[in-house]
Amino acid sequence: MNRFLILVSISVLLLTTSCLKETIIPMTAPTADHELILLPPPCTPPCGPATVSTFYAGQHIDAGTVTISNTATDLIVTIETHNNWVMGHTHVYVGALADMPSTRNGNPKVGKFPSSTAHNPMVTTYTYTYDLATLDSCFIVATHAEVYLLDGNGNVTQSETAWANDIQFTPSGNWAGYIEYCAKPCIDCEYDTISYDFYANQTTLIGNIEVTNDHANVYITFNTTGIWNLTTTSLYIGSLANIPVDNLGQPLPGLFPYQATHPAGTNSHTYTIPLTAINTSCYIIASHAMVYHLNSAGQFIRATAWGFGTPFPLNDGEGWYNNYCTQTCDDGGTTN
Repeated sequence: MNRFLILVSISVLLLTTSCLKETIIPMTAPTADHELILLPPPCTPPCGPATVSTFYAGQHIDAGTVTISNTATDLIVTIETHNNWVMGHTHVYVGALADMPSTRNGNPKVGKFPSSTAHNPMVTTYTYTYDLATLDSCFIVATHAEVYLLDGNGNVTQSETAWANDIQFTPSGNWAGYIEYCAKPCIDCEYDTISYDFYANQTTLIGNIEVTNDHANVYITFNTTGIWNLTTTSLYIGSLANIPVDNLGQPLPGLFPYQATHPAGTNSHTYTIPLTAINTSCYIIASHAMVYHLNSAGQFIRATAWGFGTPFPLNDGEGWYNNYCTQTCDDGGTTN
């Protein structure tokens, strides 16, 4: 018998700033290289590579994918459709092949599958999450859906049954099938933090810029020490060729895609940038700020500050950048 604790959720894209200390304001229209998508890092990252299988409609039509992965505690099964196919009802069975509801001939009884959801309105993606502790180390995942093809006006032009049938239940006749999956082991990964000096007016050391990443995001932290505080910060992360510059090749921090204005007394600020918004493994980071302190007479002393690194090409010395490559457990981070 199946003993699953099933938690069901529609996969949606959430725009949130829960991982930010302050709101990041894009000052220019986002580009493909710098689109700002703010997502909190998952509480538990997936373990190992996901298993992705084609989701076939009517046996031979590529209508989407089924993606299976696991964290340390959960099994995650996501069904997605594409090419104008949508789902009206989904059924999933996870467990031992011998325990799956089936006919005497071995064909599945989808109406008896323990995971069953009617979608109104119809959806293009849906995720089922299972308690991994209730499963053996290896098991099958059978995914079925009632799918519909829509025309440009949203009208149904075709209806089919869909399966991810890596392995067919029976050698002939019914083409329904399943996926075999074994839970991936999880590796704890520790990522290094790299620190760059932070200079005001090119010569006054006022703090540091710290850079690190995890499996989901890059984190860039501006830190000032002593009497110095942050007024505004500007961040560019991407290719050197695409950084905003003037006709003389001078960087233009006011056009950097990530900006923040800080309240009085701020001496630290962290930007959380999703790796999906960078879309490359190695890139530059340019960290600029307007900073200030009060002198003995109570007057504001303002300065421009940059994270120290490589001078920009065709530059008179104002501004630097740093090269950074995303760390992974395989080649950058260290594992426990």
